[in-house]
Amino acid sequence: MTGNTASTTTHDVTAPGARYVRLAVTAPTSTSDTAARIYELEVYGSAASGAGSIIGIGGKCLDVNNAGTADGTKVQLWTCNGTGSQVWQPQSDGSIRNPQSGKVLQAAGGGTADGTQIQIGTYTGGAHQKWVITAG
Repeated sequence: MTGNTASTTTHDVTAPGARYVRLAVTAPTSTSDTAARIYELEVYGSAASGAGSIIGIGGKCLDVNNAGTADGTKVQLWTCNGTGSQVWQPQSDGSIRNPQSGKVLQAAGGGTADGTQIQIGTYTGGAHQKWVITAG
């Protein structure tokens, strides 16, 4: 950010992957000690909202096929690339939402058998859209 003359500055931080953000002052416009003072920063968005990647076997990310947004688009494991098709946000109701598509993870056809395809769909509140996140 440059040319700041206000006492408050808003600056978007793209896809933070950590809780803390370091602000480096590279070209201060003031000669006082406030030009390079470190301030506590609040991060809104991915880190604060709980959104992030879901990493599976082989370090691959859970990914919406071809960045699709239509109901029934398959979900796959894919090399992590930081795109919106690999961002997931757990919801308080047990669903897991992809902010890019606005859709949630669901078991195709409400299936419960081994090998059931996972896809995205419009949220209906069905059991096939509810997930339990466990550690480890």
